[in-house]
Amino acid sequence: MKKALTLRRSWILLLALLVALSLLFASTRQRRRIEDGTGERRLAPVLERVLQWRQGPAVPVIVRVRTDVFEADWQARQLEGRSSHNMLESVGAYRAQLRPEQLQMLLRSDWVEYITLDPPVRTSESRAEREGSTLTDFLKIIGSYYTRVKGDEGAIVVFDSGIQPHADLDSPRIRMDFTSGRAVRVRVDDDDFEDEDEDEDEDRKSPDEYGHGTHVAGIIAGEGKKSGGRNRGVSQADLIDIRVINGEGWGVTSNLIKAIDWAIANRDRYDIRIANLSLGHPPLESYRDDPLCAAVRRMVEAGIVTVVSAGNLGKTNGHPRIYGGITSPGIEPSVITVGAINNSGTLSHLDDLATSYSSRGPTIDGLFKPDISAPGNSIPSTAAKGSKLTLKGADSTADEYYLTLSGSSMATAFVTGTVALMLDENEKLTPHVVKTILMLTAAKLPLPHLFEQGNGMVNALAAVQMAKNVDVRKRKLKRDIDPYWLLPLQEDVNCRRDPDYCERIWVGGALAYADTVLFSPLVSAPSLKLWGSSVVWADQLSWEKDPKLSWGGGFFDSRSRIWQDASFWSDGFIWADSSLARAGILGADGFIWTDGFFWVDGSFWSDALLPSATELSAHEVRGDP
Repeated sequence: MKKALTLRRSWILLLALLVALSLLFASTRQRRRIEDGTGERRLAPVLERVLQWRQGPAVPVIVRVRTDVFEADWQARQLEGRSSHNMLESVGAYRAQLRPEQLQMLLRSDWVEYITLDPPVRTSESRAEREGSTLTDFLKIIGSYYTRVKGDEGAIVVFDSGIQPHADLDSPRIRMDFTSGRAVRVRVDDDDFEDEDEDEDEDRKSPDEYGHGTHVAGIIAGEGKKSGGRNRGVSQADLIDIRVINGEGWGVTSNLIKAIDWAIANRDRYDIRIANLSLGHPPLESYRDDPLCAAVRRMVEAGIVTVVSAGNLGKTNGHPRIYGGITSPGIEPSVITVGAINNSGTLSHLDDLATSYSSRGPTIDGLFKPDISAPGNSIPSTAAKGSKLTLKGADSTADEYYLTLSGSSMATAFVTGTVALMLDENEKLTPHVVKTILMLTAAKLPLPHLFEQGNGMVNALAAVQMAKNVDVRKRKLKRDIDPYWLLPLQEDVNCRRDPDYCERIWVGGALAYADTVLFSPLVSAPSLKLWGSSVVWADQLSWEKDPKLSWGGGFFDSRSRIWQDASFWSDGFIWADSSLARAGILGADGFIWTDGFFWVDGSFWSDALLPSATELSAHEVRGDP
């Protein structure tokens, strides 16, 4: 009997131990679902400290749910005529204001897949450091000055602070305002804004109160009328004005997602081929979980070439050079992410420097970014009269029609205009092929780091020539293009007569993405040669004028991996024993963002981001009841 009792107690103790272990395992599993990066994470890292608040304010969040739950709710709302205002269709999510206890409750639901912050998005500009160059000078640097424009590229949707009527800008085909969280059609009489006197109509609200969108629009498609052609933009594309940034220079991520949904839905109606997003927010999570990345990825999948700024998180007061600060949605692999270059006041590429502020790669996932770079320092373009940036930078304004700004925003606009020129020559190009051509033809710069210049400075002349000769249906180049062109470094120079006053602008002939670098026959000793860090790329090239040599043909062969999107945009990691890591491309010349710095120290964005979001009440942001 005593033995049986002892055995029974042993079984009870064992059962208790199993229960305890089961509870511990369940707790550990739940914690892993919140904390780790294995794909089971259900809460963004930036919100984990919110759960520690016993009593805290509601924070704006985006809640992604199971597809079947979302679709059923969406269909029911449509049938019953109920509002779908807080539903984000492209990412299968809801936006809401939730307190910590409500977050805890949602995490216990099996239909909730992921919860993240609904953060502010900001433009990527700064005050200009100098003046002097005209916009035409920058067009010469990237080569678009020497291209032919037909005007058949379709429409470019500019997600920004609005586009004010300006003598240099054709009226956008349509204007939409999403800053309230709802789609509002805006009607503006352009004649009322042209050559108006300073004292007239002072109380009238401008379609661009901040002034950023008008400046970006001028780089993309300004006509330069008020400057005698000296400040004309890259292309002649039609613009669609989508306002997502308010008069203070910021917007809300969920409103931007709503605007992206509108662009996708109206792609065919307005012939939208290109999107420019000179804005973003600090990276909060992997692109796989980021709802803004999901939205822009869907835009690319819809056939819209999406060009995004890398951001201006390249430095802080305590860290003059920071790596890993690419902003969202620039961290999304499928978009074209653009960094900013300082051209040092000359036309030559040999003295080009990385701007101190432009975000450097890699991404928060360890992927290669930016994809490409462009001029971004002290760029003159169209000014929105009476806007905040115009008044703030009055001492940087050449006259009442133009404003000089710096930032990756400006660089992004140069690339967007270049894409328009490419589609002008070949309307069959897909977003994937456009991106490949831009990266492959980009001119490698000798001084900026690989993670500062990306694949190099945008080379519009070579990109347009290659775009013209790509046969997308047959997956091949109809004919190759010359690997360089001659840039006159002085006015009235004929490069055929005076080659000493010209610079050869070579195509890169090498393409970096994820953890891989692909080289063309143009490049010698590819395994040892990487651009940047004082490497003169022209010294690494071997090319003879041989009609049998096609430096770009191998990339566009029908069997090439670039035609296979799944392979091309692989989720490889730069640090996973890749050729890039072995080459030691990062070195010790900068600070790498770590979890400790980004989330705990808070000396840059962490502490600033969450409070600024919590201050946004529901009625201020979205007009919710």
